Amino acid sequence: MRMVDDFEDDDVNVQTPKSDFDDESMSERKVIALMQQMAQQINQGDVKSIEKLQNQNASLMSIKPEANCNYWDVTGLPTGCRLYPDGTAIKARPLKVLDIKKLTSLNEYNADAVINEILRNCIRGISIDELYLSDKLYLIFWLRANSYRDNNYVVDFECPKCAKESTYHFEINSINIDKLKDDFSENTILRLSSGSEITLGYLKVKDEVGMTSFREKYSSILANSGDEVDDELLAVSFMIKTIDGKHLDPLNKYHYILGLDPQDYSILTTYIENNIVGVKPYMNVKCDKCGGESQIGISFRPDFFLPKHRA
Repeated sequence: MRMVDDFEDDDVNVQTPKSDFDDESMSERKVIALMQQMAQQINQGDVKSIEKLQNQNASLMSIKPEANCNYWDVTGLPTGCRLYPDGTAIKARPLKVLDIKKLTSLNEYNADAVINEILRNCIRGISIDELYLSDKLYLIFWLRANSYRDNNYVVDFECPKCAKESTYHFEINSINIDKLKDDFSENTILRLSSGSEITLGYLKVKDEVGMTSFREKYSSILANSGDEVDDELLAVSFMIKTIDGKHLDPLNKYHYILGLDPQDYSILTTYIENNIVGVKPYMNVKCDKCGGESQIGISFRPDFFLPKHRA
């Protein structure tokens, strides 16, 4: 879950990205919002340019990857693979040219489709639909880090300490991660002050599809009754597994969230905040001019996936 990001190290200069993360509000929707935010930070052209990129990307997606690739074990996942079936071992291969081409065409309209397609091409050992969102984002960073291992491949940034243009070589240990707590269990029963008992789970890739379908199906219906689909509340409702031991459909779970007493909603959000899992929206970099270490906001710009080569 991506909920709250704490910046408590006084010795580290933080260059905070302007995004939904600034308000330190809760919700696993932060994972989704982070990917959307990174896509939006790309310099976008006019509508025709975007449509051209989407058409190019759709064509590229029809090309299948080679079968004889070497896949490496992925370590360091936020969930630690503990929430997957016993014996699950996630493996991945480095990005190829076609993968890089797709990723450099990311925009706010195609981000989810492109990233999911890349993962289906590059990841083995788990159905992408069953992948937790906290691990999804980590895997994109893992692929990026292991595709350019040479330190000569760098990304430009402005150092917040010396205000000079600098570069960094991206490594997987540059990102900050909230790991799954050792004592976390998806079977934990959360008892509300109303007497209701609910169980919660982390969002998966298939929930992204479910939430999109929910908006398309119910937005106009809810609007007619004076309500609207709140993305954060929708994400929380999709995290609910059972209510008083019963499995409810998405609409009933959403109405359940809307009808909660504020005290119960506070209990629910506090529990979620205390069990954050996922990648934080910033990473640690070292300036090649002044040597100062800083935290900069992560952005899915084209040069992040296709960095400059400097001899």
